[in-house]
Amino acid sequence: MLKKKRYLSIIMALVMVIAILPMNVFANEVNEPVEQTPETTEIVSEDKTPVVTEGENDENDPLDVTEEEANPETLSDRGATVTGVAIISKPDKTVYTVGEALELAGLKVRLTYSDNHTDDVAFADFAGHAPVITTSPADGTIVNTPSIITVTVTCNLQTATFQVTVKAPAPATVTGIAKKTDPDKTVYTKGEVLDLTGLEATLTYSNGDTEDVDSAVFASHNPVITTSPAPGSVLNTVGNQDVTVACNGKTFNFQVTVNAPVPGTVTGIAIKTNPTKMVYNVGDKLKLNGLEVTLTKEGQPAEDVAFADFAAHAPVITTEPADDTVLDTAGIKTVKVKCNGFVATFNVEVKALVTPRVLSADVYYDKVKGTAQPVGATVKLYKNGVVLGSGIVDSLGNYSIAYNFGYYNGYYGGYYGYYGNVINPTNVGHTSLSGYTTANTHVVAYDGNGNYLGSTTSSSTGYYYISYSYVSNYNAITVYKGYYDGYYGGYYGYYGKYSDKYYGYYYDLSDYYLQAEKDGEASEKFWLNNAYAHNYWNGYWNGYYPGYWNGYYSNAKYATVTDAKAGNSYVKGYGVNPYATVTVKDSLGYNLGSSTADGNGYFTTYTNRALKYGETLTIITSINNYKDVSTTYVVGGSTSSYSYNYKNEFVIGSGKLVKTVDGITTIQYMDVAPYIKDGRTMLPLRYVAESLGYTVSWNASTRIATFTDGTHIILVSIDSSKFYIDGKAYNFSVKPEIKNGRTMLPISEVGKALGLSHGNKGEGKNIEWDAATQTVVIQKNK
Repeated sequence: MLKKKRYLSIIMALVMVIAILPMNVFANEVNEPVEQTPETTEIVSEDKTPVVTEGENDENDPLDVTEEEANPETLSDRGATVTGVAIISKPDKTVYTVGEALELAGLKVRLTYSDNHTDDVAFADFAGHAPVITTSPADGTIVNTPSIITVTVTCNLQTATFQVTVKAPAPATVTGIAKKTDPDKTVYTKGEVLDLTGLEATLTYSNGDTEDVDSAVFASHNPVITTSPAPGSVLNTVGNQDVTVACNGKTFNFQVTVNAPVPGTVTGIAIKTNPTKMVYNVGDKLKLNGLEVTLTKEGQPAEDVAFADFAAHAPVITTEPADDTVLDTAGIKTVKVKCNGFVATFNVEVKALVTPRVLSADVYYDKVKGTAQPVGATVKLYKNGVVLGSGIVDSLGNYSIAYNFGYYNGYYGGYYGYYGNVINPTNVGHTSLSGYTTANTHVVAYDGNGNYLGSTTSSSTGYYYISYSYVSNYNAITVYKGYYDGYYGGYYGYYGKYSDKYYGYYYDLSDYYLQAEKDGEASEKFWLNNAYAHNYWNGYWNGYYPGYWNGYYSNAKYATVTDAKAGNSYVKGYGVNPYATVTVKDSLGYNLGSSTADGNGYFTTYTNRALKYGETLTIITSINNYKDVSTTYVVGGSTSSYSYNYKNEFVIGSGKLVKTVDGITTIQYMDVAPYIKDGRTMLPLRYVAESLGYTVSWNASTRIATFTDGTHIILVSIDSSKFYIDGKAYNFSVKPEIKNGRTMLPISEVGKALGLSHGNKGEGKNIEWDAATQTVVIQKNK
């Protein structure tokens, strides 16, 4: 059908040409028959209408030609331009590795022209085509970055694109390991620890590269290089001992020689008695007097050695830091005691230096008293730079300075009511008292130390009732009654606690101030007009009670935190009221712990979990007759440098367990190695629990494992996904499984069972996974 239409078009074109030619052109052909041959088209032109007849075999029909053959003029002759480019087929290669050259063989495009003509062009003809066809990037360009690269094909400003993928080169793998140099030390005495300093290994990679690695970086190398036994392992077997160095399943061995010790050789050290002084202030010198250690010896009885004999002992005993070292950083300081390569440790506490400071002042007509720091400081009262009196800060942080602040208008400040107007309650006990007095009379009670207990106003019948916190010696309680004067207003003084709405104390305290001084250092000035402004007056004022000012409690003292580091389970500080309750809460308001401050306002509050790096704590100070106050503190430290007294390392595929307890590291070899199954890291539950100080037992008949740390009891059934903590049921997401007779659980499930958080390296969790080294670190404070 297509051929017929094409023939028809050509014939019609010929007819039109003939029609416009002069007639004499055909003069010699009139009435002559048209010669016909088979397989040609017969044209009957009597009525100027062409008729097409198809031959028997049109494959060789001379009219079966392309448009270009029928009209062989050039594009420029036609005046056609490229108006579009399309990708017909992408190159044979579309996926590359970094470093390879771009290969565009196999690329083919279709050009569309302004006259609707199309042209298919293979890449090999791009350069010779008119107009030229270009690519960006060009063929042969080196691809250097893992990415998806877009290749643009351009012709006559028309473009088409396709993409190729560039992958990172596959990492070379370790295919061999060999010893390059022996360690410096290869001969030991029984009881010494393995030292691999100087050992160097040569790694061979799948790409033909080699690398020399020093033992100092074996653990941090990727992939990790391990040794068995590990550096620091105690060598207790006499004779030649193999040391295996492994990386990516490839190994080499070398030997060390362990000789029998000479009788009397030191084989261990332990602290027998701590030094006399264990608590210091920043700037103090370390004093090791009283320290005593016990040395164990080969073939001989143990020996106790006092600090005074350390230097003269053979072998010598040293400490780090040394005696008389200045302790310049607040916190817990570990002291190491060393002998013959063995180490024992103990900790001392270094407190932050306390700067002299006046914390509060209560002004009376005849004295000023309050709290200050540190203990033993002298608090001086000044007026216009002249010392008026002084007092010493006692062990509770209190001071008192006698001074007559004077009269005003001939009256002692506030001497209204009656001094010593005592009444006797009918009933008095540890937590309440009651009785009768005059009607509508204010009644107040104090304990034997003069501390305010409570108050009330008697009824129209004179009955009164006062409740208070527990008082052990209730027989020492004294009850007073006061008077109300409609002219003067307010209730006036009880038992020498004078206050007066009109006559008050010395009306201008702006010239008075206090300073705490110790060891040549003085605090900032504490102005007594601040005491007035901050409600430190005792006694009644306008009918309110001690500790109130215009109906409000005075504030307790804010805590100053000195130690709250990530990984620790305590918060330390100072500056609160003596014997105040200090409570620590997390950012969600959960109570982490509370404690009672000492007489100097110092506190150590232990928390029910390790602190987390960067979390915000709220520190609340509470004390009777004062308003609670709180301050916030952001936990410092490092996401990767926590201090745990239990820290254990498990390596996937290795039976080695590295255990560190209170700074002492030992190596244990397990009869089952951790492994990865279905993307889960499986750990032997018994070894994990025991390494954290749990006692583990197994009941073969019930197939239940019991774990206890003295506080909690955990039951794990091998045949169930349930487990129990202190009798409460919980569920594992997967059931435990048995491997070489050991109960195996994924990391997350171990965390559930033992109450441990889990995450990746550096996140400050109890269980941390290091994917690079295939290592699990489990750490906890107990």
